Amino acid sequence: MKAMNNVSVDSSLIQVNLSQWFQSLFTAGWQPIDEILNLQLGGLTFEFRNSFPNRRTSVNGVKLIDLGIQLGGQSLALMLAVSQEKEEKIAIIVQVHPTGNERYLPPNLKLMLLESGEVIQQIQSRSQDLYIQLNRFTGLTGTSFSLQLTLDNFSITENFSI
Repeated sequence: MKAMNNVSVDSSLIQVNLSQWFQSLFTAGWQPIDEILNLQLGGLTFEFRNSFPNRRTSVNGVKLIDLGIQLGGQSLALMLAVSQEKEEKIAIIVQVHPTGNERYLPPNLKLMLLESGEVIQQIQSRSQDLYIQLNRFTGLTGTSFSLQLTLDNFSITENFSI
């Protein structure tokens, strides 16, 4: 029997600046949800629309994450809804959705919110989850955090600043 190698992708060279999203400036790999033509993703923006009832300004971004052989080449949609709150405070909601013809997320997919390497929040998908979502969190301008997706021996980390 052959041992599976752990595959870890850390996008540490790229830090996504969420404050720039308010000027429609998206880091490579990220794009506004409204620009996605995939009909499977088209209805998902609605789920974010009511997330910030008292919002001043909000923007939604998405990045397709390929988990390679773990999902048979299927990708996932990592989605962030970002809303300007009072002064320098930003509210964030993070969701992960299946893409293409897949209806459910793969079971045991973990989504973690990390700050300075420590897990702040974590959620794990079950066998028939349509999507998973972290609890809404806020941060001040200048704050950094990371999101990590893990499935079996594969993990990918995306780094952000507010």
